[in-house]
Amino acid sequence: MNIHYYKPNSRNAGSACSFNFDVENQAFYVSMVKQASWNAETKTGSFKANVKHPTNSLSAKFTLIEAAGILDVVLSNRPFSFYHTIQAIATRGDFKPYIAKDDATKQMGFSLAITKELKESGTKNSFLIGLDFKEARLLAIFIQRGVEICLEAGKKSKASEPAPASAPAPASAPEQAEDDIF
Repeated sequence: MNIHYYKPNSRNAGSACSFNFDVENQAFYVSMVKQASWNAETKTGSFKANVKHPTNSLSAKFTLIEAAGILDVVLSNRPFSFYHTIQAIATRGDFKPYIAKDDATKQMGFSLAITKELKESGTKNSFLIGLDFKEARLLAIFIQRGVEICLEAGKKSKASEPAPASAPAPASAPEQAEDDIF
């Protein structure tokens, strides 16, 4: 299950972005590719040459909670930031409302920015894509459905697992005020 967005431009600075779910691993993936070329005659851009290029493409894995964070941005306009580190690579970014540069009161849609940094060298590679309101709404629907499918699959796999040996009942948790939760 996946969804793709292609945003080429005549400056050859566009991006393509794909989102997909891995139901078995309960994960949400984002892949981004920088634009490779622009054909002025047909007014089309190409990304193909950069799909497997190590500095012009990236893939990031998110938990279902992080996927829900992206969904929350579209539904509430609250920005969502993330930071992942695996071995010598740090991946950080955000999904947030995109505000017009010339009018701070005008929201144009949403933007996804991801930067991959090699910790040893400090080399950074950044990717950015903007989604208009319709594209963001479609992404929200996709994420909602993907999370539901993953959760349902998780229930089914748990139901097919053998029941654990009986364990002693857990001690009751201490009383806690509701405002201590967060």
